[in-house]
Amino acid sequence: MDEKKEMILQLLYGEREMFTLEIAQSVGASAATTAKYLEVLKAEGKVTSFKRLPYVYWKRKACHE
Repeated sequence: MDEKKEMILQLLYGEREMFTLEIAQSVGASAATTAKYLEVLKAEGKVTSFKRLPYVYWKRKACHE
């Protein structure tokens, strides 16, 4: 698995939820790049997202703990 994707999944372990910019800063990537990784992870069924204005939050799906 791609290193950045693995880092993102580790950040979102358990019940933790984070918004896109928080994740980007933690993995050392731009917000745009991180958003692309998150969309790939979402398409793979590993994370889910929800809006809590003004942010989009991400959470790891329970089946991928």
